[in-house]
Amino acid sequence: LHLQIEMETRSVGQPGADYGFKIVTLAGAALFGPTELLHRYSGFELSYATSFGIALLVVLPLMGPWMYRFFNAPLPERRRVLLVLPDPPSCWCLPEVAHASVTFAREGFEVVYASPQGGKTRADATFSDASTEVHPSVQLFCADADEVRKVLHETLPVARCPARDFVAMLLLDGGDASISCVDCPIVQSASSSFVTSAKVVGACGLAVYGLANAKLPEGCSVVQGKRVCCSNIDGTSKTLLAVDICRRVVTEKGGVLVGSDKDVANDGLVITGKHDRVVQEMLSTIEVLDKLARLRVLETELDQVKDKSI
Repeated sequence: LHLQIEMETRSVGQPGADYGFKIVTLAGAALFGPTELLHRYSGFELSYATSFGIALLVVLPLMGPWMYRFFNAPLPERRRVLLVLPDPPSCWCLPEVAHASVTFAREGFEVVYASPQGGKTRADATFSDASTEVHPSVQLFCADADEVRKVLHETLPVARCPARDFVAMLLLDGGDASISCVDCPIVQSASSSFVTSAKVVGACGLAVYGLANAKLPEGCSVVQGKRVCCSNIDGTSKTLLAVDICRRVVTEKGGVLVGSDKDVANDGLVITGKHDRVVQEMLSTIEVLDKLARLRVLETELDQVKDKSI
């Protein structure tokens, strides 16, 4: 049973699966020991079910409060970044995913891959040609079999990735430049949650369309009053049409479009534009937020010292 639970929890790559497995193992051991003692050595000839029931009544009140605190507390801070990919049949762009994954990992972040429904995703045609002379990020990414497995077969459902477990979320558009692949209510709800939780949200290319349709709890768009960059991807007529639609939606939702000569727009927690510039701006914003958090901690400690001296 323990092995089955371990396989089921690890197969989807859920953050914190190791902690969950330890809890299940510990709880099972805590129940198994008293049950065996009562059943075999108590001298009352208790059945196994009765022994288990008595052990449960004894162990549960002891472990209950501790387990409640564990499951209701946020996961340990590990500086995670959530990369959101489209569901099949849409595919994701290998250079974009590789660059984001390698860059975040190099800066010490744990990259978690997610898609609206979770499970398998599709890469674009360049994935099979990754061994040729390509960007170093693509070569590094494809050389890591574990990362490739996660992004192709084991993405998490976006709904299972609460904002409290991450420092940032990056929305990547589909490699087929389809508006429908980024207009997803599940991703839009997650985008709203991240912005409300004061987490950094980045959107590349056509993913800005889905971000513009995300609504905050007060009913306005996530991009309302914010500077937004809708960058073109490859210059094809299909992409140009999609970008025009994206720009129109951003304007309708109250966003402020930056000039066509800009590659990125950073407006606080919301960063939009081309994927390489978005990733760099996200790292800079996270660094600023970390410094502000440390300053707040220092101010709190200083106030406590002042109170004690008074």
